[in-house]
Amino acid sequence: MKKLCSLFVVGIFLVVLTACNGDDTSESLEVSDALLQANIDEIDYQPQRIIDEIVEHETLNDYAVVNSNYANRGVLVVENSNAHIGLYSLIHGELIVDFDNDIINVTFQMNSYVGVYSVIHYNDGSLKVVDVNGTVIVDRNQYTYYNIGVMRLSSVDEEGDTVYEYIEYVEYLLSGELQHQSIEYLINTATYERTVVTDLDRSLYEEGDFFDAGEAPKQDLTEWGLENHYLMVRHPMAYVYNAEDDSLVSSFMIPSNTYRQTFFGGVLLYQTRQIVGDSNLPYTYTQNNNQYLLLTYIIDLETGSQKRIDFPYLIESITEFKDEDGIFNYARAKLFEIADKHLINNYMYEYIINSEGETVADISAFNLSVKRRLNSETILDTWTREFYDNSMNLIFTLPASSVSYIYSEEVMVYRHNNLYGILDYQGVVRVPFNFTSLSSHFYDGQTVGQKSDGSVYIVSKN
Repeated sequence: MKKLCSLFVVGIFLVVLTACNGDDTSESLEVSDALLQANIDEIDYQPQRIIDEIVEHETLNDYAVVNSNYANRGVLVVENSNAHIGLYSLIHGELIVDFDNDIINVTFQMNSYVGVYSVIHYNDGSLKVVDVNGTVIVDRNQYTYYNIGVMRLSSVDEEGDTVYEYIEYVEYLLSGELQHQSIEYLINTATYERTVVTDLDRSLYEEGDFFDAGEAPKQDLTEWGLENHYLMVRHPMAYVYNAEDDSLVSSFMIPSNTYRQTFFGGVLLYQTRQIVGDSNLPYTYTQNNNQYLLLTYIIDLETGSQKRIDFPYLIESITEFKDEDGIFNYARAKLFEIADKHLINNYMYEYIINSEGETVADISAFNLSVKRRLNSETILDTWTREFYDNSMNLIFTLPASSVSYIYSEEVMVYRHNNLYGILDYQGVVRVPFNFTSLSSHFYDGQTVGQKSDGSVYIVSKN
């Protein structure tokens, strides 16, 4: 996903700065509402279902929830009145591992394809592993070693589309044995259904075939200010091609040991920094009794040419910045000024920079890095906890307290008067503050809460 920059302020402001090379005719940038809107950093989560209902869960009320850290994967570790441990599924609304006096602990192993594996540990040193549906992946036994993983295999069908198969593999060594054993399953990741793989050919090649490592991926440069061009990298070189006829336009060596760098406006801007050991050699600034040589360069992607620019700042961070057409023709950088060979690090500027390496707008006063777009209607200042609409009108301010932002649900688990409830982004109470504990881990719009009398609730939208 493309990285966006955080930026918002009301109205239009115009800042004219002198270029770093001393040219008084440098470009100025009109920073408008539209430009600012285009550069608000968006939360990388897709909303699921807004919470608006709490349901007392009669089955769970018979148990104590002892671990809800993986509720967002659909499982809870629960305990009955005899202090026996079991595993409860939020997906199925029932126990998937029955209570057992022999169970001493449950640990978890994350997997990006099938969610999470639950590892059940027993008092005799044995273990077994189940998935989120309770399907046993590793039978109960004593193991010197075991490992579970999922491989994704790709192939091209008759219509030219890429299709994927997911192979779950289990490798293990039983205690007292010397030879590893293994089993493989073909899994449907949507339902986690499994079929045993008995004769799997993972190779796309036959004996005698020539191995082709494949073509380097193409990076379209249109959004980075170079329309109808793409970039291909074959270390240590980068190549720029015309997208219309695939003709080579330029090439350049990829800079190594860079301190900071980013692509924007058809260029690559980067900075290098190294300690200068000999005081007789040239250096840029001193800091903490060290002397540093700081050099800043621009590579023109269309020509491949490189030039060093006069840039009297140490780049603390830099990222691309969209213009009003949605093109990354600028960069936004946090900078420390260098004056008289000293780094002035008691104040950090934030500037917009053009493709010539000139600072064209000072946006330091707006503290942009703490702004986040929560959804199409709401902006959050994470520092002040102020929520704004798209016209930067204040919706409400969240008082300082324990808060967990649940971006997938577009809500917040919030503590008020030592009790927990749920607020939405408009400041509306969706779940009253009646819970002594309320998990911030959600699975498909559900989480678990507990009241002072020990009763357990599923907070959900049905």
